[in-house]
Amino acid sequence: VLTDTEPPPKFTDRTMPLKNWAIQTNGTNWNEVINTEGWASRYPFAAWLLVLYTIWFITTPIAMIVFRSLSDRGYLLARPLGLLLAAYIPWILASLNIAPFTKQSILLGLILLGAFSFWMCIHFGKEILSFMRQKWRLLILSECIFAVAFLFLSVIRMANPDLWHPSYGGEKPMDLAYLNGVVRSTIMPPIDPWFAGGAINYYYFGHFIVACLIKLTSLAPTTAFNLALPLFYAMTVGAAFSLGFNLTCGTREVLQARNAFRIPRWGSIGAGLAAVLFIGILANLDGAIQLLTNTWTKLAG
Repeated sequence: VLTDTEPPPKFTDRTMPLKNWAIQTNGTNWNEVINTEGWASRYPFAAWLLVLYTIWFITTPIAMIVFRSLSDRGYLLARPLGLLLAAYIPWILASLNIAPFTKQSILLGLILLGAFSFWMCIHFGKEILSFMRQKWRLLILSECIFAVAFLFLSVIRMANPDLWHPSYGGEKPMDLAYLNGVVRSTIMPPIDPWFAGGAINYYYFGHFIVACLIKLTSLAPTTAFNLALPLFYAMTVGAAFSLGFNLTCGTREVLQARNAFRIPRWGSIGAGLAAVLFIGILANLDGAIQLLTNTWTKLAG
């Protein structure tokens, strides 16, 4: 309760400065970003994977030097790191009002990363090639793990691609709204889809990464959303495998140096797969409870 002597509460103005709002409204045209008639819209899986593997091809040499102390040199960790680096450059350019958030700014970032990656290959190319020759079986296994995870969740999304929860709505409508706001924005912070004239007061960099892929592929946000979920799931699975594999490899080297208990080489792969099982499949036991409950209900009925 306020007394006569107390000042009224001050409300923070969350509206965007008029100069920034003018840039946002006169900037990106929706039809310039989305092309529903292009080949990418006809073959979204192919376009999505083509852009992803192009980014990873550019950034993997950087990751293999950054994670050179790991037994697998962070081959699967290069996936999230590559997207992070590819999105950070256009984000910082748009945040500082140096360049608008467009396909051109994203390509500029990829060119800069490609130049740095090329420099890394010149200085560390023999080291990287030697590793790939020695561990090619591990690299193939890593690719298979990523592909299986991506296809697994893609099939689940294809079974019900609706972005609206049948009962409650859930977070998907909110996430899709924020994704549309980021895609539509020219500078950062992006447009708030719920408050006209305002900027998003929420963590949005994950949406920004997907928006970069949307601008590179010209896919509709709804399609990209259903492809982004399997992508992030596959990167999570890949990171879990890499974590379990490298921790076990490091432990094995320490034990061998001390002439202690020896862990077989296949044990590292087993530990990586166990990490995938516990993080990517069994992490949320609510699904198992629902399965048992529904099965029991049907059998009892």
